[in-house]
Amino acid sequence: MQEQSKGAIFTRLYLIRHGQTEWNKEKKIQGSLDIPLNKRGLQQAKAVAQRMHAQYPFDLIISSPAERALKTAEAINAHSNFKIIVNPNLIEVDFGSLTNHTLDNLGPEQEEYIQKFNHFINTNFCSGTTRPDLPQGETIAQIEKRIDVFINIVLSRYAGKKIAVVSHGSFLKCMLTVLCGGSVRDYIPYWFENASISIIDLNGNFSVLRVLNKTNHLEQELGFVTPKIM
Repeated sequence: MQEQSKGAIFTRLYLIRHGQTEWNKEKKIQGSLDIPLNKRGLQQAKAVAQRMHAQYPFDLIISSPAERALKTAEAINAHSNFKIIVNPNLIEVDFGSLTNHTLDNLGPEQEEYIQKFNHFINTNFCSGTTRPDLPQGETIAQIEKRIDVFINIVLSRYAGKKIAVVSHGSFLKCMLTVLCGGSVRDYIPYWFENASISIIDLNGNFSVLRVLNKTNHLEQELGFVTPKIM
């Protein structure tokens, strides 16, 4: 993460996951495919918009170019009328051949990856094994590069601002891990529900996680779901 010049400058990121899609509901891996919000997702987008404007003032909004993220950003922006800044680095992780599958419906190639992933989960803490790359998907190095590029843009162009960042569950997990001093190559202990709000403050070389996965603005609790393999 790039150092901020002229001393520490307080910058706040509101990390917002897009509303629900039908694939989220069906627990299908959508990755970088452009799946739209469903009816519930549109309601969630309105709910997170209302909470943001009632409680969390922001200076600008940056969104992934995917429709499900943009529609969520537009709902938030309806109360402020900023120009939404679209940044391709915020797109969801490309899950390669895992895309369009559920964890209960995988072929032989995907099963091989799951075996590697389970080995990583079981040995990462004790042996320091690293996360395997996604089959035919985005590499860990590519994910790390996107995170680095985005954070450097934030710190060089928008330092001192409060920024609503609308993105995707897996990418936000990876970015939060890096901001909190961890590595995407290790186990990630974070989770983002649809239309959740998380808040992290960047202050010089230090980050402070203020809020994680806040969902009490939604009409009903979503319950716990099976985590993805990223």
